[in-house]
Amino acid sequence: MPGRYGILLVDDEEEVRSAILKKIDWEGLGFGSVNDAENGEDALEKIEQLKPDVLMTDIRMPYMDGLELCTQVRKKYPAMKLLIFSGFDDFTYAKQAIKLNVTEYILKPVNLEELTGILKRVVEKLDEEIEQRQNLDVLRTMFRDNLPGLREVFFNTLVRGDMQKEQMDRQMSAYGIDLAGARKWDVILSVIERENTLEEAALRRLSVKSFLEESLRSYYRFYVFNSPDGIGMIVAIDEENSKTNLLDLLDEICRECRVMLGVTVTMGVGHSCLDLEEACASYQSAKEALRYRRSDQAGQTIYINDVRWERENSALTAVANAKAFIGDHFHDPDLSVDTICRILHVSPNYFSTIFKRETGQTYIAYVTQLRLEKAVELLEHTDDKTYVIAEKIGYPDQNYFSYVFKKKYGVSPTKYRRMLEEKA
Repeated sequence: MPGRYGILLVDDEEEVRSAILKKIDWEGLGFGSVNDAENGEDALEKIEQLKPDVLMTDIRMPYMDGLELCTQVRKKYPAMKLLIFSGFDDFTYAKQAIKLNVTEYILKPVNLEELTGILKRVVEKLDEEIEQRQNLDVLRTMFRDNLPGLREVFFNTLVRGDMQKEQMDRQMSAYGIDLAGARKWDVILSVIERENTLEEAALRRLSVKSFLEESLRSYYRFYVFNSPDGIGMIVAIDEENSKTNLLDLLDEICRECRVMLGVTVTMGVGHSCLDLEEACASYQSAKEALRYRRSDQAGQTIYINDVRWERENSALTAVANAKAFIGDHFHDPDLSVDTICRILHVSPNYFSTIFKRETGQTYIAYVTQLRLEKAVELLEHTDDKTYVIAEKIGYPDQNYFSYVFKKKYGVSPTKYRRMLEEKA
């Protein structure tokens, strides 16, 4: 079946991108969506928008190299296939690629026949993964090999609030459950929309449960369990993790469930608890999040704080608070959606939706516009060097600042100032 997958090609050389895009029979290989980007920063924005199944990137690029791009992509999109081009037969690059679970590490120059063969293998692998997850015989085998019943009983007892701390500690130790010692814990409740026969419901639940485990395994300590209300999950948030990163990953898992499993999964995320004994309250708030979901939220992650904010406050207030925070911190190069979401206590997905709805711009477009407006002010009213202005508006890389400025205004910052001086 042609046209079932999407691919993004990233290379800073336009002629290289153009040659690859024109010479490959993408439709024949199975790619219906084929797009390109000129650098890593550009690629991240397009990945957020397009959600491709395959990323094919050069390793050497300005602003953000291919390995850094793959590192960021792997955190948020664990199922995406990564292909890296390199003109360097360097063991260090290869080692880093292996750590990132890169599908193919391709040494330049590569001919058309070789590249077509690589892409064909990638498509076959994607086909195989989908077939494996949808194959009822595989799912029945997984069903027989399910987690021991004692763990199921433990987690259901825990989220009902029917367990004392001493009993909880004793059973976690006995059952080998590694959840203790986290900064906080989150309970997530997942439901599969429109289940049909009893057997189909059981098999689909098992496939989703397995996919959750596979997607989270590299990033969090967690346990998934069946509950009367759906698929329950308790996730430990350790020092190196954050709630906003978890919410981003859960959004991606919901999307991947539609693509890879052919099922619609909606997730309710409860508020965090600082003690595992409080898992009952977090579980109840996850149920509440699902109870208040709208019809257009099927197949998404619904965070209880988003629901309560929507009911108790206005989206306009949230956006106004966000804009005020951005106005005070636009000069911080680490300013991000995650930072703002931690301040507002909402999910990145909810924030991005209401921000675009209320302002007509994406968060990235808004921050970029604000920074460039500040840059113009500084160019007009100060004698600051270009690199000083770049730092003042949140761009530690002067070259990237010049690239963004020229993309917006058609000239470099230096030429823009010279034009102002000529007019004076």
